[in-house]
Amino acid sequence: MRFLLLLALAVPSTVIAAEPSAAEDGSLAPTAEVHLGAAPEVELLRSLSADGRVRSAPTYVCTAPCDEAVELRPEQLFFVDGPNIPRSGSFSFDAAAPTQVLVDPGSLAQRYAGITVLTLGAVGSVIGSTVLTLDLFDETSSSARLGAGGTTLGTGLASLVVGIALVATSGTEVELVRAATSDPLRFEF
Repeated sequence: MRFLLLLALAVPSTVIAAEPSAAEDGSLAPTAEVHLGAAPEVELLRSLSADGRVRSAPTYVCTAPCDEAVELRPEQLFFVDGPNIPRSGSFSFDAAAPTQVLVDPGSLAQRYAGITVLTLGAVGSVIGSTVLTLDLFDETSSSARLGAGGTTLGTGLASLVVGIALVATSGTEVELVRAATSDPLRFEF
């Protein structure tokens, strides 16, 4: 009985081992040696794309800090994401040289604050400009209403500028640094 059990376990493993591997088949995708140097919990993710935009659910590659051999395919895009940071823009790797991924994490709190200030600035600008416009056509306008409208418009416009600056500087930036290939036998004078 034990012999049959061992035989049943051994036969599938020999069948699997007998199948040609992808390396023998010649269909191995190129790989890139990647080092992700970033704050802990920042993840390198991959997604499929047809036109340069992320088109599928991302799949996990590694968590920083990590060194990974990443399989490359033309339809793949990579990006970094993590807790409390906005997702980076997409990028791709070159198989020619090892690549170091340097990440300057952005801030989700800063992005949300920027969106809030931007929204309040837009509302203030609309209210201030409406009061000023109505005050221009009102014959009984008062300087107090005119001052309130101008102050509201000025504060709203200033808030718009601050909100735009907060959102614009809150993103996660990625820099790809490819290792220089050197030829030790080549001398230049």
